[in-house]
Amino acid sequence: KKWYQRRVRADCSVECGGGTHTRTRKCNSPAPANGGADCVGEQSQTRACNTDLCTIDGGWSQFGPWSDCSAKCGGTGSQSRSRKCNNPAPLNCGARCVGDDSESRPCNNGPCPVNGGWSDYEVWSDCSKECGGGTQTRIRKCNNPAP
Repeated sequence: KKWYQRRVRADCSVECGGGTHTRTRKCNSPAPANGGADCVGEQSQTRACNTDLCTIDGGWSQFGPWSDCSAKCGGTGSQSRSRKCNNPAPLNCGARCVGDDSESRPCNNGPCPVNGGWSDYEVWSDCSKECGGGTQTRIRKCNNPAP
């Protein structure tokens, strides 16, 4: 009896990284009958397929925390944060991550605080009494500069 060379092939079991591919045949050319012997040999064959390493494209990690602002106030500050192309990292000729690995933004844009300063003392006031222990005062103002 002969094997019918039917080449029914299953797809490879994986797309990359090493899988198996199987083909089978049937003993029906002609099929054994009236006590005849089965076909000789294996009904199926298996071989390796898609043995190339899997290509893995890179993916971005989450951005890290924002850096400290470069200025305390006055509208000139900036801060930045970064991320890595390691989620996953590109492998076996996979594509690198698309986009920037860092970003920045303005910070502390408000005006700087102004601490108040004392003016010079003004002239002394007249004495509160003409004799017998009066008092004199003089004042200064918090306007040099005003807070």
